[in-house]
Amino acid sequence: MQTDKGDAITQFGGNVQVSLPYTLKDGENPNAIQEMAAVLANIIYYRDVVVGDAVLSNFTDLGGVSAANLTAIQTAIGAGLLSAEGMGGGIFDPNGLTTRGQATQIQINLLKVLGQLY
Repeated sequence: MQTDKGDAITQFGGNVQVSLPYTLKDGENPNAIQEMAAVLANIIYYRDVVVGDAVLSNFTDLGGVSAANLTAIQTAIGAGLLSAEGMGGGIFDPNGLTTRGQATQIQINLLKVLGQLY
């Protein structure tokens, strides 16, 4: 089902509705960490989640990341969805692909932040 704004609407079990106002652009990889951060930041924004401070200056590999995706990464880290340590050793790996394990942990973090999992 599509809304008039093009938001993707998914319904699970008839009682949970998720609206994700994000459309991948040409060339974007939906599994790249920076694109996942952009989707997560949209969820955080639309759900009015309180976001703490997140410092990105510790990462040495964010030079080629767009300003919008830097903001998304900062939002996702500040909300507790992504690790403030990144991959460790000052590496965030913005173009790296997420593993199933990472994606599962991000989903668990999101459910906790949204109060759906305790």
